[in-house]
Amino acid sequence: MANKNKQWGNLAKFIYDIAKLTFGGIVIGNIISSKPFNLKLFSVGIIITTVQIFLAFYLDGKGEKND
Repeated sequence: MANKNKQWGNLAKFIYDIAKLTFGGIVIGNIISSKPFNLKLFSVGIIITTVQIFLAFYLDGKGEKND
């Protein structure tokens, strides 16, 4: 059972890392870009990042719950 908990933890870390990349690429990239600010792209980036973070927290808790 410990192996399965480790897998959930690793998956949560991976999704959290993807959320950080999404935030950096879409949100921060949109802010510092020389092109005009795109509110639609910014909003989509925030939403995707938020969903990924909540999913990572859920999966991390699922791995701990099975201990």
